[in-house]
Amino acid sequence: MKEQKPKDLSRETFDLNDFTALASLQELIFKHGRVSHMGILDPSYVFFITKDRRAALYYKIKNKIAVVGGDPLCPPSLFPFVLAEFEKFRKKAGLGLAFLGAGKTFVEYARAQKYTTMCFAFERVLNPMTNPVLHSNAGKSITRTARNLLDSKRDGLKLEVYTPALGKDVILQQQLVDVYDAWREERNESGRPQAYITVYDPFALPELMTYIYTTDRCGLPNGFAALRLLGAEKGYHLDPYVAAPGSPKGITDLLIYGTMSLLNTAKVSYLSLGYEPLDDLQEIEGIPKAFQSISRKVHKRIFEGLHVASKKVYHDKFRPDPDQQQRLYLVFPPGIPGWRHMAAVMHVANIKLRKTVFKKSLVPNPLPGLMAWTDRKSEEFSKSRDSLFSFSNGSGMLSKTSRDPQ
Repeated sequence: MKEQKPKDLSRETFDLNDFTALASLQELIFKHGRVSHMGILDPSYVFFITKDRRAALYYKIKNKIAVVGGDPLCPPSLFPFVLAEFEKFRKKAGLGLAFLGAGKTFVEYARAQKYTTMCFAFERVLNPMTNPVLHSNAGKSITRTARNLLDSKRDGLKLEVYTPALGKDVILQQQLVDVYDAWREERNESGRPQAYITVYDPFALPELMTYIYTTDRCGLPNGFAALRLLGAEKGYHLDPYVAAPGSPKGITDLLIYGTMSLLNTAKVSYLSLGYEPLDDLQEIEGIPKAFQSISRKVHKRIFEGLHVASKKVYHDKFRPDPDQQQRLYLVFPPGIPGWRHMAAVMHVANIKLRKTVFKKSLVPNPLPGLMAWTDRKSEEFSKSRDSLFSFSNGSGMLSKTSRDPQ
């Protein structure tokens, strides 16, 4: 067996190949992981960790913008420190900054720093301890489908649980990867929008994962759901949950139902279904009302082509818990986000502008001109704000925050 060289502790950035060797980063994920950290299973992301190894974040670079997934991985008291170290790193590389899927805790901090925040999605959450579908008070069709799929006289499927931390099964893992790859290939060929669908390595971090899977009469897997531990919520994130092409209908329903049953037994009350993007932006703070209106129009134009309502309809039939629903935000440094920022976020979110905005449009598309106008106004606004800061500093009214590359 080839001897592994010790990791260089002076390094700040790591990828998934380094991740398992860096215990401090794995511990941060274990303690502070939230739904918006789903990209930790995506090999294209990079991890940044502070020199003292007490805080981290992960990001992807697009259009010279570092798009960070969710909140920093640390207690709120360390937000200023990890962002300060990351700012030094970004400035050396000439990178701007944006956050995709930030939660309430980080948004409160960001607003205090005069960042721009936009609520663009909800996190929908099932409560396995009280869920009416699981307790047979709703969703009769889901229960009926699950029973039929498991009935030996009908489809004859079996529902199994695999926890790699209790023992690794290389053959099973490859079978589940094959199911995932087949599902992805079919979806890619369908031409359907794939916004906010992350491409995973399902077994990149097996210590944080549990898998529920279905097998056919021959014992071959034909569907699975991956459960990622969410340390910050003391619960799990269900994603992906997929069925192999050609398998019996209703397997994804069975996987969700089975997952709730498993977590109910374990007394776990938090099962996240992930992002549910909104057709219309909700509250926006940090930019003038005129630019809020522009942002809403641009967002609506983009999301009209994504058909995101179908995701809400599917989630609704499982009766998510309204008390655990959480808002998710886009966060940008102080000032008006430019076109580069927005384009980078859309790229990371897997939103294809050509397919969503331009497709089937019978009139010239207004977005490029609109965003160019926004960029010009953003520069004017920034200059005006800098003048205001200079004036205010003289009277001690305001203190200027550090500027991020645009």
